[in-house]
Amino acid sequence: MKIESYTSMVAVVVPIYKPFKELTENEITALLQMRSVLYSRDIYYVCPSSIDTGNYVKILEPLNVGIIQASERYFGSLDHGNRLFLSRFLYNRLRNYKYMLIHHTDAYVFSDQLDYWCSQEFDYIGAPWFDGNKEPVLPLKFKGVGNGGFSLRKISSFLKITNNRTFINFHLGLYRFHQLLEGNHYLFLRKYLGIDFAMSIMKLYIGQEDEFWGLVVPKFYKWFNVAKPEQALKFSFEVAPEALLKLNNDELPFGCHAWDKYAPEFWKAFIHPVSSFVK
Repeated sequence: MKIESYTSMVAVVVPIYKPFKELTENEITALLQMRSVLYSRDIYYVCPSSIDTGNYVKILEPLNVGIIQASERYFGSLDHGNRLFLSRFLYNRLRNYKYMLIHHTDAYVFSDQLDYWCSQEFDYIGAPWFDGNKEPVLPLKFKGVGNGGFSLRKISSFLKITNNRTFINFHLGLYRFHQLLEGNHYLFLRKYLGIDFAMSIMKLYIGQEDEFWGLVVPKFYKWFNVAKPEQALKFSFEVAPEALLKLNNDELPFGCHAWDKYAPEFWKAFIHPVSSFVK
C-alpha cells in the first residue's frame, strides 16, 4: 500500500489574470478579508507571467505570499481556466500539501475553518448546486456539489485522476464537441438527426471543471469522495444563499462565492466593501 507523502496540510491558491488596477472594490474587499482571516496559512497566487504581482503581494502584507507562474493558455477565458484545473500542473506544483483551497477573487471567507474541513477527508467540496443551476427552479432541489470558485481539493486524489490523460482528454473533447453542437446554426441538424437526444446523454458526462470534479468524476471513480449537499452547505454558499442560510440553521458557512453576482442585496448584511487600499 502506497503511503501518501506531504509536508504541509493546506495551501490557499488565488488565481489572478488581470492587472491589479482592474480589480473591483468587492475583489479588494475579498483579498483584505482573506489577509485578515487566513493570515496563518500558506497563500499562493497563480498567474500568467505577464501579470505584475507587486500590488497583489502588497495588499496581503505582512503575510508572505508565493507566486506560481503558469502558461498564458490557462488564462483569459472560462475555457482556458478550465484547462488549468484539469491539468496536473498546479496539483503537481503543490504536491507537498495534502489539500488546496481554491479562493477566486470573487469569493469571501468568513472564518478560518480549514483545519476542520481538512479533517473531514473529502476529496472535493464546494458550494452545493440546485436543479436549474444559476437560476434554480422552485421548489429547490439539490443537484449536487462542487462550485469551484471556493473549493477544497485533496491534491493526491486530483493527481491520480489528472495523470490519466486519456480520461481527461476525452472529457475535454466531448465538452468542446457539445459546445460546437449547441450553436443555433445546428438547430436543423439537431432536430432531424436526433442530435438533441445524443446531446442530452452527452451532458451527463461533461461540464466545466467544477462540474467535472463534482458530478462526472464520481461516476467513474467510486472512491472519489465528494461531500453531500447537506454537508457542503456548511462549507460554502453560491446561488440561493437565503435558502441555504435557513437550511444551515441561520449560520454562515466557511465562505461563499460570487456573492456580488447572485445575491448582492442578501450579502449586504454580512459583507461590507472596503476601499482603503490605494491601487
